[in-house]
Amino acid sequence: MMEAIMAKLREQLHRVEHEYEMRKVKVVVLEPVPRMALRFIDSEPTHIGPYARDEQVTLPAWLMKVLKSTGHVVLHKDERTDEHYELNDESRIGRIPRHFYALTLDWLDSLDKLVAKGMLSAQNSKKLKSRFISFQGRRFKMIMDSIAIPRSTIDKKLSDEEKAIAAIMRALVEEWERVVLKRE
Repeated sequence: MMEAIMAKLREQLHRVEHEYEMRKVKVVVLEPVPRMALRFIDSEPTHIGPYARDEQVTLPAWLMKVLKSTGHVVLHKDERTDEHYELNDESRIGRIPRHFYALTLDWLDSLDKLVAKGMLSAQNSKKLKSRFISFQGRRFKMIMDSIAIPRSTIDKKLSDEEKAIAAIMRALVEEWERVVLKRE
């Protein structure tokens, strides 16, 4: 049973990740990107670039990840997610954007690139990462608490990733209640 539950969770999270990778995100070019032709199976080439240093462009998230990994781009400040975890506290857990965790991880990785380029201090980067870890802990506590609350009340505030884990956890608790507490 546990293997089936874990497989379902992985499937849901992979779907969310795929949706994110197809999403368009705004980036800032750190190093010039030459004109390139990308060819996919059975398709005509797609051309990107050229992009100049400091240019702001919108790319699919999967391409941003490739160019970010080579140090060519970082996420634009408009894509930042840190205002969500700086403003939220336990007494006021608000809605977070779709694909929040994927976007946040890409933002945190962008911080490392900015530190390496001398555009951000290591101390500020560490502070932002620490705030995210604290925020993520509060969100996970909220998810755990939400199992006892009617679904429609809390689901509006959850990201897609959080909805996936909450649904699995609810199913586990409901099964436990059915077996242990003999509830139908």
